[in-house]
Amino acid sequence: MSSNNEGALNGSWSLISVAGIDDDYEKDVIIWDFNHNDQELTVTNTNIELIICDGFPTGVYGYQVVHLTGDAVTLMIDDFNFSLSALTDSSFVL
Repeated sequence: MSSNNEGALNGSWSLISVAGIDDDYEKDVIIWDFNHNDQELTVTNTNIELIICDGFPTGVYGYQVVHLTGDAVTLMIDDFNFSLSALTDSSFVL
């Protein structure tokens, strides 16, 4: 992944699917809002299905994007690390 695309993460994103789990969500049920300048992620999670894995609860989290060797990029949200495998203007894949 190119570091030039890193700024594309800034702004609001709707979580619509969790990899490895056969659960999908309607747009705007779970919103991740990245503030690139403050390196803060604000999550608004209005999912009411308690049995579904829906990521982080509503709250504010610190984040950073770490470039490892080669094209490997890690998105660190508080104490959780995710491999950021794709990032475009309209989607990203963890």
